[in-house]
Amino acid sequence: MDVWFCMLLQAGTVRDSMAKSLYSALFDWIVFRINHALLNNRDLEESAKIFSIGVLDIFGFEDYENNSFEQFCINFANERLQHYFNQHIFKLEQVRHLAFLHSFSTKLYLSTMHLHGSLLYSGPLKRRQAPPMGYAIGFIMGLTATPPHSSL
Repeated sequence: MDVWFCMLLQAGTVRDSMAKSLYSALFDWIVFRINHALLNNRDLEESAKIFSIGVLDIFGFEDYENNSFEQFCINFANERLQHYFNQHIFKLEQVRHLAFLHSFSTKLYLSTMHLHGSLLYSGPLKRRQAPPMGYAIGFIMGLTATPPHSSL
């Protein structure tokens, strides 16, 4: 009976490994076909296959009523990725446009990344322990008392 159970567990492991390999190969094939359909110029210049798709949803991320720690980490990583995307697109485009158009405004967008540290870790939210006026009112008063850290 023990041998049969061990063989059953091994069969399940082999099945799962095969499924992962098939899905991985299928995903690589889909990415390759999409890249081929888009005719990436690097595909024509280099002999190595390029397996990449650049997708970023900058309009928002998932909003659940109750987030797990894993979802928090995913959302935080997405926010960082969006910040990088904004820096890359807007700041680099500003530099490019400033080289040609000297009247281009340098205050195209406002970044909120400075708020992550000031509000959550060292700001009024951290200082709130036993609020005399209640959490909401005390927190709002703490926000208005905190000087902004933005350089824009």
